[in-house]
Amino acid sequence: MGDGSGELGELRSRGDPEADAVIRGLNESGRLDAVNRVLGTLVKNEDLPPPDDLPRPVREYLDESSRLPDWADPDKIEIAEHVFMLYGLTAYGVLAHASLPECYVTPSIAEALSTTQRMTHQAHRRILETSHFVLGVMGGGGLEPGGDGRGIRMAQKVRLMHASIRFLILHEPEDGERMAGMHPMQRGLLGMRWDVGERGLPINQADLLRTLLTFSFVVLRGWRALGVRLDAAEEEAYIHCWNVVGHIMGIDFEPLPESYGDCELLFDELKGRWQGDTEAGRLLTAALLRFIKDQLPFALRGLPPVLLRRLVGKQTAAQLGVGRPNPLRWVINGALVLGLKFVNRRRRTLYDLMPSIRMDREWISRRLLERVLAVGPEWRENMFEIPERLADRWELRPPWGNP
Repeated sequence: MGDGSGELGELRSRGDPEADAVIRGLNESGRLDAVNRVLGTLVKNEDLPPPDDLPRPVREYLDESSRLPDWADPDKIEIAEHVFMLYGLTAYGVLAHASLPECYVTPSIAEALSTTQRMTHQAHRRILETSHFVLGVMGGGGLEPGGDGRGIRMAQKVRLMHASIRFLILHEPEDGERMAGMHPMQRGLLGMRWDVGERGLPINQADLLRTLLTFSFVVLRGWRALGVRLDAAEEEAYIHCWNVVGHIMGIDFEPLPESYGDCELLFDELKGRWQGDTEAGRLLTAALLRFIKDQLPFALRGLPPVLLRRLVGKQTAAQLGVGRPNPLRWVINGALVLGLKFVNRRRRTLYDLMPSIRMDREWISRRLLERVLAVGPEWRENMFEIPERLADRWELRPPWGNP
């Protein structure tokens, strides 16, 4: 692990001044009620809640932060959306087996997530939220301010949630401050003993930058590992689209990498500095794999650990407590992964000519996404609706969020 010096090291001491100022302003009265209400409202809604349910400072902030950066390129965003329509279903397998684990191997991220008790006890809900976020951004029109704009709103929501969590972790409750009636997550955040010197600020700029790369670079890396071939322009468009999201989410790092190679260099540098074996990371990963396995037939339940090790590498997998399975399972499931890669590499020949092959190689991702979205009735009030063109392309079966 690096010493944290230099420009990247400074990112750990920086939060999100604009969003942090909004949350601090809500607490000027000296009570946590306003902050807790905002966080609770954001947690309960898949999209941003109605404006009338939010304090005026929050409404003003959302209006100001909804604008795309001047460098946002609509043509590249459209290309990225098309790539996602073609391969987004496979991307969900990569998100579950690589993007989330790559976050859990960062100690500061793992500690913050485990404290909220929303992964170790609610793996389903965490994956659901990630699915909704990605669909909101990449599902078509999500980054159009005058159009659907769902991706913009979801990025704003996540940004405010981060600021609320950062505030609560660093806040020291005063005597007499009411904690009764708070959600356990909020009480857990207030009760954390966060060492800023050791971990940096909670959800700091380095953590945000690395998380952003798990949605762009790690997905592209996973596609490559599974044999999905994109040209350089398609990869750069996909990276560009997520860089726009990073801007909306308050990531302050310039210049953001624009190519696969630049992303790889930055991601490896961040990973080399701040990666570690923690109990929180192992617990989060175990909960994630347990949930995925439960969605698969018994004969395929040995596949998720094999796929995870292939997508994140042996060292990262070992730090997350994912060892090599017994030799027989390793050979069988390794052969399945290689089979997926073989089919993916021929996506413009066999893939297009024989839809049944596409269905077979995407079966695991389809099964996982369908099961994740088929949530219990208590979650359906604000359920995200899958765009019809994606549901048709990916041959998803209801019920999910659509009528």
